[in-house]
Amino acid sequence: MADQPESTMDHEIRMAELADTVRNCAPRPFAIYGVDMEYDDEFVGWGWDFPEEARTFVYCPEDRTTYSGDSVTRAMKFFGRGCDARLMWLGPPFEE
Repeated sequence: MADQPESTMDHEIRMAELADTVRNCAPRPFAIYGVDMEYDDEFVGWGWDFPEEARTFVYCPEDRTTYSGDSVTRAMKFFGRGCDARLMWLGPPFEE
């Protein structure tokens, strides 16, 4: 027997639950920027922090460096080796 289509009410409940998930799990955007002290090169990396998943992603468009790890703290350690690296949060956690 084929699956029955969802009722309109069930669909709206499902969509509301998905909206809650989006609000509760929204990543927080940030930037890591600085200067490589040895080569005097500047860098900027754009990132997303997913605290609920313990995942952090950073992309530096100038040289295509990518970073994937479990926290912003570790990303700062990665980009901070031999560099004066700074963190800037670009927005608060999602609020409606």
